[in-house]
Amino acid sequence: MMLNFKGFDYVSVYTKNETNMIIPVHLQNDLLDFSTLELNTKWTVYLSNKQKGIGYDYGMAIHFR
Repeated sequence: MMLNFKGFDYVSVYTKNETNMIIPVHLQNDLLDFSTLELNTKWTVYLSNKQKGIGYDYGMAIHFR
């Protein structure tokens, strides 16, 4: 059963480090810990951790190169 509310768009956000460089673990974690809270709008919900029961309308991939 999907939990989507009518009129909302749900966007799954995925981040990946493709720099091929050694980055200190804490810096890499900070870069990949993409906060979607400030992206949300009145009708669009961005989620960086996929949740069961939500049918995603869109996907967004962010690759650090």
